[in-house]
Amino acid sequence: MKKANTVWRHAVEDEFCGPYLEVVGERVIFTLTRGGQYALRAIDSTGRQVWEQQWPEMSGLFRTGAGHVYTGGDQARCISVETGAVTAERHLGDEVDVYIAEPSSVVYRTGKGMVGLHPENLSTLWEWPDEEGAFVPDHGRVCRYSLTDGITIVDVASKAERTIMPERQLSPSAVHAHCGDVWCHFDLTEGHRTGIDLNSGLVVWHESQPVGYGLITVDGERAYSPLEGLAAYDLRTGRQLWHQRLPIVSRAFIWNGRAYVGGYEGWTPIIFVVDGATGELLLKHKVDFKLTGLGHEPSPVVAMGDDRIIVGMRRAILCLELS
Repeated sequence: MKKANTVWRHAVEDEFCGPYLEVVGERVIFTLTRGGQYALRAIDSTGRQVWEQQWPEMSGLFRTGAGHVYTGGDQARCISVETGAVTAERHLGDEVDVYIAEPSSVVYRTGKGMVGLHPENLSTLWEWPDEEGAFVPDHGRVCRYSLTDGITIVDVASKAERTIMPERQLSPSAVHAHCGDVWCHFDLTEGHRTGIDLNSGLVVWHESQPVGYGLITVDGERAYSPLEGLAAYDLRTGRQLWHQRLPIVSRAFIWNGRAYVGGYEGWTPIIFVVDGATGELLLKHKVDFKLTGLGHEPSPVVAMGDDRIIVGMRRAILCLELS
């Protein structure tokens, strides 16, 4: 089993607001609060602050992609990861949140539904009047499911649109993922898992084993979810691959075939690293309370390359090095 040592600690003078933290190259981007409002800060790979931005009506949620940070609030903003400069902004409504950022488009939730924007200039690529089941995979398609209309698939580049009716009725309360041409449906109410062929609408697989889907993470081949610990599922078959009984409290972060997750033993924060393919526990590291400020659940836990882990705490950002 691997070991971890603390490389640096970046102290936060205001309350750190997890789980909004992402690593982009040599930058760690995270949100914090100041005077009841959110601020966005970037630090480098040594823990040194590089830039900080704050707007009166900025949302605490952000997404990153294509060298940019995307924020919401009173404006949709595109911010340079390197400099913190605003490169584009648009008013989409009084309160908007960025939903997901992909190479083909950045998706925002507005008061009228969902809108896909160009990742560079934030021009409108597509709009949907509601936000039910909207999801943008990394191959340039947008899919939406509804009980009445089925699954609608739109190609972002060509705007071509088609609709299929699934062989099996799916719950509107669900988490969705994609594996090639298979729409993977995780029912939040009943705990069922269903794979639907996006070309024919036929059921490819169906599993009824209950799981906890609220914090699901997908890496393209597998889905990870809390189930009295952490469990992994094959998106091609829907079957459970492995189950690690760990006292986790955070969403799994996936990097290079590993799952990174935070948890507790008693009052002691613990960092776990699990092999995504086998479920083997690669690291179990106890975080020193002296490093955490006030002490808080370790969330999120994010990889910075293969050998470093960034941990968000209430009053500090920690960098651990694996050995």
